[in-house]
Amino acid sequence: MKKFFFEFIILVSIKLILDYEYIFFVFENYEYMGFNYNFDINLYIVGWLIYILIYILIYIKRNLYMYDFYIFIFLLWCLPNIIIYTFHSQNFYFLLLLIIPFILIVLLTFDSKSINVKKYPLGKITLILISLMAILVTIINFYLTTGGNVVLNFEDVYIHRSSFGASSFSGIFGYLNSWTFKIFSVIFLLWSLEKRNKMLIIISFIFIILLFMFSGHKSTLEALILILFFYFLYIFKNTSSIIIVSFFLLISICIFMGAVFNNNIFESLIIRRLLIVPAHLNFTYLDFFSNNDYIYWSNSILKSFFTYPYDLEMTHVIGEYLGYPKMGANTGFLASGYAQCGVIGVFSYTMFGIIIMNIINLLAKSYLKYFYMSMLFIPLLTLYTSSDFFTTLFTHGLLVAILILFFYDAKKYILKFGKFRLEI
Repeated sequence: MKKFFFEFIILVSIKLILDYEYIFFVFENYEYMGFNYNFDINLYIVGWLIYILIYILIYIKRNLYMYDFYIFIFLLWCLPNIIIYTFHSQNFYFLLLLIIPFILIVLLTFDSKSINVKKYPLGKITLILISLMAILVTIINFYLTTGGNVVLNFEDVYIHRSSFGASSFSGIFGYLNSWTFKIFSVIFLLWSLEKRNKMLIIISFIFIILLFMFSGHKSTLEALILILFFYFLYIFKNTSSIIIVSFFLLISICIFMGAVFNNNIFESLIIRRLLIVPAHLNFTYLDFFSNNDYIYWSNSILKSFFTYPYDLEMTHVIGEYLGYPKMGANTGFLASGYAQCGVIGVFSYTMFGIIIMNIINLLAKSYLKYFYMSMLFIPLLTLYTSSDFFTTLFTHGLLVAILILFFYDAKKYILKFGKFRLEI
């Protein structure tokens, strides 16, 4: 129980800090972007009760192999939604449409210690070779489509992507590039770390840096940071407590930087953009599609059966609704499910989520935690914060990551080419 109370105290501190930040930073500086403030003591109390209840329910499932991931989603997704509900005076029904599915997914993810998954023979060799080929093909495609032009700093990424993005991501590369950023480059670096081979690690770093330079996509570097974070995180015990404390320190450092150096860029990026904006968009989607036509997957898998009801893409429909016609406003799978088919869409995606998380929990137990968290964190976070279920599954690499968990094995293989000998 000491662990529970320690984490509880830190979580209370986190919510108090983010409540303060919403009022005195997000609202005061970004009210023009639609961030409202309407304090109601009843909503505030309800928000606290739901926050505490969710943590208790997650803590009950602390023996799950996926427990640490649920702690991340609790902090990065649930808490911001509660804050938006509280200070925007949002519809309580909308909050339930977001929170109840997450609770169901957590509670209906079951321990699977008694089930063993038979690994595919030569799976590791196959996947390492596929990953290496995918990385090389992706880099060559970027080199050819960009004419060798690269981006060297974050300020130029959007100009670079607007100039070369259409050609670099055309055809099959619309999928392959994303898979390479989020999956194949990750698996190659994880294998290199597993081998503790300095040369392979350096090559992996070079691949990731080249992918960023040619593409201008910061997600490639985010993957690198996350791999290193998880690699060192799982050296310690009580990792959920370390995650919670690390989150507390992160937001505290952002506020400290803003107060001491009069530079709020980190507050804006972490607190506003990473946490508050996705939650705001969740409620915006629910509000819009509660009063307008559902899409019924006419923009994707059922486009042959239903007519798409809008002139713009769904993300730009919401951007226009917010007063920014050129903005593509993405949202996570639950709000997207509501946009597709209302409560039925949310329920369907919740069932899919339960199935996916049980499959992952079953497969992940065969791996060190840093391995599966590095593989799955970005696709799963994307699922909750910025993408439809089927888009995440196919375009953002969640299905590929799950297949890798199924095929990758821990055996050592020796490849011989004449006198050349490589251990995989």
